[in-house]
Amino acid sequence: MFRSRWSVPARCVYGIYATAVDPLDYQIRRGDYPEYVPLPAIIGHDVSGVVEDVGREVSEFGVRRP
Repeated sequence: MFRSRWSVPARCVYGIYATAVDPLDYQIRRGDYPEYVPLPAIIGHDVSGVVEDVGREVSEFGVRRP
């Protein structure tokens, strides 16, 4: 199994292949929820990809499994 020197014991590194902006994202960007999400905010949390690396304490995910 590939282990990079960047691994954090309880974290995964993901290779992101695609992302999306959905209605909630543009509503946040428009400022519809200022009491919950102060602007500027990072939007686009829907992603697709694979696990590139896992830390030594990670047991539920494996490298290159979508």
